[in-house]
Amino acid sequence: MKCNIVIIAAALSSSSVFAQSEFNKTHTIYFDNVLDGQLVNQQSMDIDFKGTNERFVAKTDAEILSGRTSADTQLVHFEISKPDHSEMMYFTGALSDTAYSGTWHSNKGTRGDWNLVLNPQNQFSSCRDILQAGVSTGDGVYDIVGDNGDLLSVYCDMTTDGGGWTLVGSFPKNHAGGVKNITQYSDEPEASPYNPSKLWMYKGSLSRFIDVREQIACSQAQCADGKAVYGVNFSTFELEQVRTTWAYQDKVAAMPMRADQPTCRTGLNNPNSSYAGCSNPSYVTYTSTDTYIGWQGDVHGGYCWVARGTYKPNSLGSSLCKGVEPNGSKWALLWMR
Repeated sequence: MKCNIVIIAAALSSSSVFAQSEFNKTHTIYFDNVLDGQLVNQQSMDIDFKGTNERFVAKTDAEILSGRTSADTQLVHFEISKPDHSEMMYFTGALSDTAYSGTWHSNKGTRGDWNLVLNPQNQFSSCRDILQAGVSTGDGVYDIVGDNGDLLSVYCDMTTDGGGWTLVGSFPKNHAGGVKNITQYSDEPEASPYNPSKLWMYKGSLSRFIDVREQIACSQAQCADGKAVYGVNFSTFELEQVRTTWAYQDKVAAMPMRADQPTCRTGLNNPNSSYAGCSNPSYVTYTSTDTYIGWQGDVHGGYCWVARGTYKPNSLGSSLCKGVEPNGSKWALLWMR
């Protein structure tokens, strides 16, 4: 069920730990039909909050909502009913961090769990924030807030490696290598991790992220068959360095030696799989190279990198990691969370 309810008077007192304006917008109630302390096969209702009174009501042609919070806004109780009261749902819950959650039951004998996030989805700054708030609906495109406050539609991987990954860069299989500068990448986000069509890179601040995953030699959805490397608990500067490696001229200028690149690991939860400079140990002491672009350099074997640089710059797509040049059948992805 998906319906819109307009709040005529919102149940929020001035003593709330949140600014009153935080509630003067649309929020979503998520609920399910199984009372087990978690949301499974959830449904949703959008609520447009208006006003700042302790009592609140709302109505549409099909539903009526009324309720109140405690004086400190830590507890909430409300009812949703049909106009003729033939069906009524009773919601009770408490405030935790930035969400109300609790249980509900109806006069029909049904019951379940519910959650109301005070920040709507389009107020989150990353896919990880959406996942941690409990409002993820699975892999797909979500709106997050960009650096200038505008909405940015990005693809979120909510399942791989714990989920919460924001797609921040893509190298399509039909694009030639030889990318000199990050400015050559498009500003229009790629909306699919399967056969991406855009040479794209997010150029805004990376301070919202701490982890990074680079995937190369992809030919399946979300690069299930590709070669991945990871960075965990990175500083913003380290994340910026990783992004810079996706353009050979920028990479060589910023990191003259391969050892200047951040260390990567081939297993997200395995620090023993680390490679200094994210390079094959045989090359880590070499000067930085402009022959390929990308963070990883042959850590998964020979010819394993995002794409070609000055050497055979017309080769299409991502590396094959098989000792031969790209042939336009693979792509690469860059994720952060």
